[in-house]
Amino acid sequence: MRRRRSLWAATAAGCVLALAACGSAVEIPTALSGEITLLPGTAESNQAQPATGDFAVPEGGPPPRDEEVRRASQRWVGLEVGDVRGLERVLTNASGLTLYRFDRDSADPPTSNCSGECAETWPKVLLGDDSRLFVDEGIDRAVVGSIPAGNGTYQLTVAGRPVYRFSGDSRSGQANGQGVGGTWFAIAPDGRKAGADRGGNRNENRDDDNRNDDKDKDDNKDDNKDDNKDDNKDRNDEDRGDGNRGRDNGGGRNTAESVTLFDDPGRSGSGAAQGVSNSRAGGDGCVDIPRAGRASSVSASGSYTLYTGRNCTGRSVRLNGDVDDLGDRGFDDAAASVRLAPRG
Repeated sequence: MRRRRSLWAATAAGCVLALAACGSAVEIPTALSGEITLLPGTAESNQAQPATGDFAVPEGGPPPRDEEVRRASQRWVGLEVGDVRGLERVLTNASGLTLYRFDRDSADPPTSNCSGECAETWPKVLLGDDSRLFVDEGIDRAVVGSIPAGNGTYQLTVAGRPVYRFSGDSRSGQANGQGVGGTWFAIAPDGRKAGADRGGNRNENRDDDNRNDDKDKDDNKDDNKDDNKDDNKDRNDEDRGDGNRGRDNGGGRNTAESVTLFDDPGRSGSGAAQGVSNSRAGGDGCVDIPRAGRASSVSASGSYTLYTGRNCTGRSVRLNGDVDDLGDRGFDDAAASVRLAPRG
């Protein structure tokens, strides 16, 4: 087998060589040092090992905390092109999870400005020192690169743009991070924003094929019909305060499969945030919020119910879609748990 060629540190404007499977050299703009092998084709066609790389975190969510899973997830990354929720050609990883870019990053030189709690909400797509990168057809390999991310890891870049996942996406076909804070967008194969033709607002186009389990055509009608009834119930609940103790069934039908809770009003993409999805909920869709009592705004597709107590107890408010200021609903810094759509 041909020995892989080590990539040495280069300037941001320069490039180095990596070996493709056929033995031909491919230019990859980069500023890294390491031994990353670039291979054409998909992870599946290259017989990537199950439970490693992108397959180690197929349901998305925050970065893996288990050290063994974290190391396994960095063994390889797949870059593929898909149509996600009507956004047309966007980059996904090998598990079909949408990949994103951040407007506050720099492409020249490639620089990530997302760290700490931001990186919990928007996990960086990371490679290890000795990783493989599968690049499917339809993606120009000349625009694929990486930058040092600390601890011997490198963050994937496309056209100089650092690449991320979104912790609020729990399976393929979702793009719940699209337009968040007016600064986060799905990334196109050429590094540009996907579906950003509405001035940074969430692209609401939905392909019927991608609605399957999320919502059907009648959901909006049902939500609108239920909302007035649920709003009255929620206001009564808020008036009752501590009198509304005990487990609640959520009132009506919750259709959101994930929500992102922002510490600041306005769904700020630069402040702290946390994503919660029903992949980590019980059968009834109830999930505790990791950092309780911090949320001031919410981003979601569909309806959901917030509670002041753990295990979906206490005072509640049922909401639908994005909420820029929970203070308007008397729920600022109050949410401790959320009920989402039950897992099917």
